[in-house]
Order: sequence, then structure tokens, then C-alpha cells
Amino acid sequence: MNWIEEIKTLRAPGQSDASLAADLGVSKQFLSDVLAGRKELSLKLKVTAWKKLGRELSREAALAFLPGKIAKDLQEAHQEVLLGGQDPDALETKNKFDDWTMDLIELRDARGMTDAELAADLNVSAPYLSTVLKGKKKLSWGKKIAVWGLRRYDLSRDTLLSFLPVEVATELIDLDRARGRRRAAKLAAAAKSNRAN
Repeated sequence: MNWIEEIKTLRAPGQSDASLAADLGVSKQFLSDVLAGRKELSLKLKVTAWKKLGRELSREAALAFLPGKIAKDLQEAHQEVLLGGQDPDALETKNKFDDWTMDLIELRDARGMTDAELAADLNVSAPYLSTVLKGKKKLSWGKKIAVWGLRRYDLSRDTLLSFLPVEVATELIDLDRARGRRRAAKLAAAAKSNRAN
């Protein structure tokens, strides 16, 4: 998904950059930098644009909500998993939009490790892991990718959404469901109209 092109589709005929920037809640200069590819949209701005676009929340769309480098790293890690002989059908979907704490605990317990051993395995300090396990700090993007690989998750839409903050993932799912209900209502009305004719 190309956010620059998506932002351009939000522009009404004859609408200026300043007006579009105001609609999105950003400065004209920031919008200009985004459209020129010099800056990446923040997660908040991606959600704002998504609400206006009303698009389907597909796997590719969910991937587009991640920062560009993280999305690329995750796709590369996924390719390595597949090239390593992992059966794609054996991968699981991460259905919980949480902070990954339970994944860390389940990973630690399944491997019979201590917190210190898990920290060493993930190449993080024991104090950092402790703060994550206590809910005082969120797991970094890179470490989420490491846990994702160790837990053998797939790269489905729901797994990708779990990389986002819980409130963002939940909002996107709610928006997608509302879009689906509107589409279904239109189809039902059209079918009823066709039967009446």
C-alpha cells in the first residue's frame, strides 16, 4: 500500500495542499514532505487517513500501518522462515492484540528458561525484560519480531495488527467491521430493489 497515493486520493477536486493538510490535522509543510517522500506518516496520521479512505483492512493494509523499516524487516524474517523449510500452514495466527507479555511468558515457560536466560536468548538485558514483563515498558519493534519468529506466527492480518498498540488495532478492526456492515446494507438494499422491479 502506497500511503502517498492514498493521501492523494483524499484530495477533493481543486483542493489545495493547505486545505488537505488542515483536513488531516497536519501542517502544509509536513504534508508536502510526506507527498515528496521525505517523511513517513505517523501511526496516528495513518489511522486518520484510513478513516477517511474507508478501505478494507487487508493483510497488505495492516502491514502498511507498521513503520516502513519494521514492515520490511518483518517480511524479510518471514521469507527466512519459509526458506528455512517451515511449512506456512504450520504457522499460527496471533489473535490477541496485547503487549506481547504473555508471549514472552509462554516462550520462557515452554523452553524451561529463567527470565535471565530468556533475556540472554532475546539479546536484551535482564532489567529490560523485567520491566517488560511487569508491564512498565512495551517490547520494542525489533524484539517483537524476534518473539514472532520464535513463536512461529504467520504474517496474517491479525498477527500484523498485534504489532500495533492495542487501542489502534481495536480501532482499525472496528472501522473495518463498520465498513463491512455498510457494504452489506447497500448490497441488501440493491437486492431488495432488484426483486421489487
